[in-house]
Amino acid sequence: VRVPYLFFFYRIAVLYKIILMAFKIFLYFLLASYFGIACGHSSIARSSSSGSSGTGTAPQTCGTDNNKFYCPVDELCKPRSQRCTHANVCNNPQTNKEDGCYESTTYPGLYEVRLGHAKLGLLGSKQYALEHQFIVYRGFTYEFGKSYGVQILDTADPQYKYHNGMNLNSNGIETVDYSYCTWDDATKFANKWNDEYSLWSNNCQHFTDALKEYLTTSSCNEPQSNRVKREDGTADLDQEINNILQNCSIVCCDNEGNAVSPIMMISIILFSITVAVIPTVFFQ
Repeated sequence: VRVPYLFFFYRIAVLYKIILMAFKIFLYFLLASYFGIACGHSSIARSSSSGSSGTGTAPQTCGTDNNKFYCPVDELCKPRSQRCTHANVCNNPQTNKEDGCYESTTYPGLYEVRLGHAKLGLLGSKQYALEHQFIVYRGFTYEFGKSYGVQILDTADPQYKYHNGMNLNSNGIETVDYSYCTWDDATKFANKWNDEYSLWSNNCQHFTDALKEYLTTSSCNEPQSNRVKREDGTADLDQEINNILQNCSIVCCDNEGNAVSPIMMISIILFSITVAVIPTVFFQ
């Protein structure tokens, strides 16, 4: 039976839209792999991809060497190790507390571990599966991306890239746990995360999962009054960090050399969908 010309051209138009959409998806993943726009877990069970808002090292008023933070009260740069402690170096005169610390009102020295959700670089998605993630803890943001590696941003800095919700998606920043770990403890972990960025096997979400695990389960998560009883906690923390970085349920331990290329896998899927759609378009 001959297909009427009107329906024939209609089906051609439908097929064109399907192929165009498939091409756009393929192009996005191609750019994501090349420029590191996206990041997501490689396992099927936790499959996701996400993008960093902004590329390159973020500017900071007091420098990017992680030594100083900006105090908006007196507009001076002060030691980061004193941020969100009881040193009272940057207290808001109206509250007599330091802003942006999120300390427990019940347990002094216990601070919120917060998970941030930033917009996807290209699409601005609002879904967990398509976003950039970072950890906010004791006045600093810890994030990992292809173009800047690990960077620790001062949340009080007027140049802070997530200031007042900027670059965040609708999930915003949420509290996921609490910790007693100090600035030095958190920075120790960040400094040990020196692996090269990989879209599927070493990305922002692997980093946030691992850092959250460290802040909430390691021995640094105990009150300072208990910690001073230990003669030397450095070796303990180093070993605990190594254990987390080798835990395949938290970080990705896949051998990328033996893995199928994500781009190839996506191309095969899109090609299969297109082939499956063609008969329904032309031979109904």
